[in-house]
Amino acid sequence: MWWLQLLPHAVDRTTVVIGSCFPESTIQRSDFEFEVNKYYRRWDKALSEDNAISERQQKGLSSTMSRPGRLSDYEPGVHWIANWVLDRVLTPSEA
Repeated sequence: MWWLQLLPHAVDRTTVVIGSCFPESTIQRSDFEFEVNKYYRRWDKALSEDNAISERQQKGLSSTMSRPGRLSDYEPGVHWIANWVLDRVLTPSEA
């Protein structure tokens, strides 16, 4: 199992944490280190590409030519994250 955690700090700064969990039986395999590194390399590549895309998007959004608009139907994750942030800003959870 793998997971991704996004921790927004400001409108232009977010920490991305990626992690993984494996059953004990999988970790005990003699080829575990070899096999798991394939996944780690893929995650590192994908995360690096996503970070570069996000930086370009942020640069575009910061432009004086940028105009707000609707989110694409092809980006439900972006919509979910935006609502997650709004829920915590407009209706913070009770302590």
